[in-house]
Amino acid sequence: MNPLVPRKTFFEGLKTINDFVTPYIDDALRLTPSELENKNKSEEGYTFLHALAGFTRDRKMLRDQLVAVLLAGRDTTASTLSWVFYELARNPHVVAKLREEIINQVGLDRPPTYENLKNMKYLQNMMSETLRIYPSGKPSYVC
Repeated sequence: MNPLVPRKTFFEGLKTINDFVTPYIDDALRLTPSELENKNKSEEGYTFLHALAGFTRDRKMLRDQLVAVLLAGRDTTASTLSWVFYELARNPHVVAKLREEIINQVGLDRPPTYENLKNMKYLQNMMSETLRIYPSGKPSYVC
């Protein structure tokens, strides 16, 4: 039997994933159940992992659920961003307006915050319109 992915490559990939998620799991498990219970969804830094850690302290379950969420969003996010960049390439006036909004909200010398992203209405409208025209999860030939 000839496997599609050689075992060595497969296990190296698993190690990479585990090395990435383990510190986040460790951070969540450092919090006591009462600390997790006192955290709430509106608190900065509250994550899906905190909610999971409040439900279970099983390291394997936390890892499996976290990886599932990370991988589940990969394809739809990649598809949506591909369509966004396609439309931006076709519409330089949209790029100019979006760039102006980013400079006004964030500037040129720092990454955007969650609050900045919430305040960028043109960006939100552009993303919504892209999803309307090219819904993720649906093959483009169906649209």
